[in-house]
Amino acid sequence: MFALVEPDIGHYEDAKGVVQIDQRNNILPDLPEGLHNSRLAPHLRFIELASTHGHSIHRGLHYVTFFPGSVLPGPSDTEQYIGALAYDRWKHVLPMAGRGFDLDTLLKVDEPSKISPEVRLDDMPLPSYWIADIPVPSMQLISFRGMLHIPGVVDVAAFEREAIDLVHSTFERDPKIALGLLHNLQSPHTSPPPFFERYTDLALSLFEQYALSSQENPLPLGMQIEQTVHYLVRTENHERLCSLNYRGVYVEAFSYPLEQIHASELADPKRATQELGTLMCRGAFAPILIDEYGMNTDGTHRQVAFMVYNTLHALKDKDISAETLIPLQSELPFLKRKLEFRSVVETLGYLQQEAPEILSSLRNFVNEHDPFIEVPVMVGLEPQACAVVKAKYHEGTTIGLPTPFLYRQMRLARGGLAIGSRGPYHRSDRSIVPWFQVIPEKRVESF
Repeated sequence: MFALVEPDIGHYEDAKGVVQIDQRNNILPDLPEGLHNSRLAPHLRFIELASTHGHSIHRGLHYVTFFPGSVLPGPSDTEQYIGALAYDRWKHVLPMAGRGFDLDTLLKVDEPSKISPEVRLDDMPLPSYWIADIPVPSMQLISFRGMLHIPGVVDVAAFEREAIDLVHSTFERDPKIALGLLHNLQSPHTSPPPFFERYTDLALSLFEQYALSSQENPLPLGMQIEQTVHYLVRTENHERLCSLNYRGVYVEAFSYPLEQIHASELADPKRATQELGTLMCRGAFAPILIDEYGMNTDGTHRQVAFMVYNTLHALKDKDISAETLIPLQSELPFLKRKLEFRSVVETLGYLQQEAPEILSSLRNFVNEHDPFIEVPVMVGLEPQACAVVKAKYHEGTTIGLPTPFLYRQMRLARGGLAIGSRGPYHRSDRSIVPWFQVIPEKRVESF
């Protein structure tokens, strides 16, 4: 559906003000012999590595792993190798700030305004650009500055021993309970995956195939199997666009319905306009990164560019006004969600007021092409993402983790919440991935 193209890395680094981490010397784990070309095949590389207790940190080797890679940017332009396996990442995350939440309390929270006592909700500022007569949606920003705290020193070894004993004991009673425990150890604030029967059947068959119950330490293999199966059931109904080792990072991308991607932050109209320029001139984008809930965790302005494009396509030659935009909510469901609606309207307002010549070119361009039904994405489960709280991270003081429970609450709020610009940072800017040609022809030379 979408052809893979090489990104302009120099332009990307200049635009982002970053330098890519070079992970190309990382070793790709061996693929077991006799495998057919299935979606499970690339993941078995890492299950095999975990089954031999080949934890990359312990062996002193740097292995390739799934995006954003096994080497992540640390604060103040440092780098840190965190390992290739789910188990390695779990041990990397365990002592970090931000994991000391009262889980029982969090899981009982139903009202978005009561997400957590450590999180502050602020009124959303009024839009800079708007279209007359359209009511501004009432929304709130989630502030992460107040949620960081340093728990007492975590005795990782003692915690791991307790987890090992617990997995062994639950496995003897019911392997399904052990599977749930392995999920909760890695990601205590996210829900179990959908298609639960499919998830448990595949996981338990792999537990048996690799004799998990006989492992002295079942965590490396058990966590890798659970994370693999969780990922597979989240992605199996979507066309896979690529599965490859790219610059030392394993990348899988999928074609995903644009309507099902939920925004998590308010877009900057100028940045969204820049992405529209990339769409018109290059016709190629990096995939949007989404999480377990279909929330956009990296790629807000690419998503808004697609939505503005589709909105203009639906308008055809009509004026951009309250009378023409609001009725489109029945045709374009993303406009029913407050956050997406506000980002689209504010970007259109910016184009009308500050860049009418660009808007004219864009409308002509859109009318020559089809609307977007699906777009390229990558799926990053919360344990894979290693997101940090951006403000403290950039200050170089603390690597602290925001709870992914917030994304679930944002989705329940139906777009009535937004993450502030200093919210979570998924540290993916320095792990560039292939782009995909989303508009193959009839592009413009300049913007």
